[in-house]
Amino acid sequence: MPPLSLHLSIALDAAFTFPYPLTQDEIGSYLFGSTLPDVHIISRATRLSTHFFELNQEPVDDGIANFKKNYPELTPNNSLDQTTRGLVAGYFSHLITDRVWIQDIYRPMFGSGSELGADPLSNIMDRALQYELDKRVRENQPLISRLCSLLSQFPPKSNFAFLDSNYIQQWHEFVMTAMAREPSWSNFPGYARRYLLPYGKVSQIELDGFLADLPHKLEWILKTVTEARLDAFQKKAIELSVKAAREYLN
Repeated sequence: MPPLSLHLSIALDAAFTFPYPLTQDEIGSYLFGSTLPDVHIISRATRLSTHFFELNQEPVDDGIANFKKNYPELTPNNSLDQTTRGLVAGYFSHLITDRVWIQDIYRPMFGSGSELGADPLSNIMDRALQYELDKRVRENQPLISRLCSLLSQFPPKSNFAFLDSNYIQQWHEFVMTAMAREPSWSNFPGYARRYLLPYGKVSQIELDGFLADLPHKLEWILKTVTEARLDAFQKKAIELSVKAAREYLN
């Protein structure tokens, strides 16, 4: 799935495409909400319970309908404060962006039905591509500074749906720390081992072989996926995030 930095970059672009301006506090809530489904990383929640859809289901669902079904109290109305409304709209952006990635990048390029589907390295390639996109966002220091400034406006002691204030605060700290990390491929081997080996997606030998030729592998991945496809993915995620926010907030 797309990294946190890319989720935030897409959410920021979406926020400034809204038909009406958001306040600093509302943007902070919206941006933080766009990271919130990944809170399962630090909480006891499962991915399904925070994303509301199965990765292998057909057709791909963005989880928003299931979110609304599970949490009808978060239906927009006058009783919801601006922080909560912003969080939910940002949450939807994350779910949408994940869906678009699965539909437009992962499945056609790395999934079981793709040309690379039978290649045991396909999941490493997907992770390497995500890491490259994460690195590109982090190298844009003005963007990172702006994101961190806006995220700092969010009140981390809030409660939200299935999460109490302790998890919200811990996740806020996690996100702020993650955004402050320096972009470097030197961290990728640890990242790949942490997220691929425990789930049996690749063997240690296969991973080591890929890492030994990482620069050439990455060049091939980018040439195969193409910048045009990546640009189209981001544009679509932004447009659908704006549409979902407009429908929810109006």
